[in-house]
Amino acid sequence: MSDSNTEADALDVLIAQEQSLLAGFQARRASADSASAAAVTGALALAALTATAAQTVKHIDKPLAWVVTLTLAAVVAAAFWARFLAGLHRDGHSLTSRSAAYKHAVASLHDYERGAVHDPVEARRLVLDVCRDSADDAQKMAESKERWGGGVSLALALAVALTVALALTIIT
Repeated sequence: MSDSNTEADALDVLIAQEQSLLAGFQARRASADSASAAAVTGALALAALTATAAQTVKHIDKPLAWVVTLTLAAVVAAAFWARFLAGLHRDGHSLTSRSAAYKHAVASLHDYERGAVHDPVEARRLVLDVCRDSADDAQKMAESKERWGGGVSLALALAVALTVALALTIIT
């Protein structure tokens, strides 16, 4: 009996560790989502400034203003992609962030719950599988959003530089 308790305790520790990893990956994902939202806000503010300058200034470099506008539109599109679609994959007719491994682990756990005999150690093993697969999926989602967020940040930096160049053509 003590071997079973020791194994159950070890599995409980592993489950707690996987849940901690999951929370960390979810926090990374939320941070990337916030950065995407901030990029949209910045891009829209720069677009408003560019539009105002284009309407009020008589000697504006129109081709450069268009380049700024198109760059800002690309920033907004990439930020929306990063926020809503990065890390998802097709699953039949829909998009999901869940892997086949996670879905299989959940199905195995549900099958076990419907069974007549319940071994606490086996139950913990199945829960650990679900936790691991969930953490793996969350890690992949966070990494995808962070990669896209990095690209969005670079595009926003380019847009800011172009806006500054446009402003310099106005004041000179």
